[in-house]
Amino acid sequence: MPLVILCKENGSSSAKCLANSETLLQLGRDPKRVGAQLGITSVLHTWTRDLRLHAHLHCIVTGGGLHADGNRWLHAREDYLFPEKVLGKLFRGKLLALLASASEALTRNQPLLLARTRPD
Repeated sequence: MPLVILCKENGSSSAKCLANSETLLQLGRDPKRVGAQLGITSVLHTWTRDLRLHAHLHCIVTGGGLHADGNRWLHAREDYLFPEKVLGKLFRGKLLALLASASEALTRNQPLLLARTRPD
């Protein structure tokens, strides 16, 4: 099944969703971490109960993933999935790169596309 990452919101929220999923998937594929394809469900919350803007993501991530051969499940560490500093640094780099490319596209009057697909 193809991987489809889409966010229906403004450009910065889409960039956060995409940077989030790319970060988790990249770290999950890393043989030093899990070495597998993780399962991820993310929900974008944009408002507080009193309707103040507070965009943030909630993520449910599997405690392991499917091996590249598709026949085995690989378990993650028991104490945590990824180190916080590694996760934060990679996410920030991906988010800044996406925002920079979006800014560049907008200055050239090109369509803004913040979604990626992966073929089967």
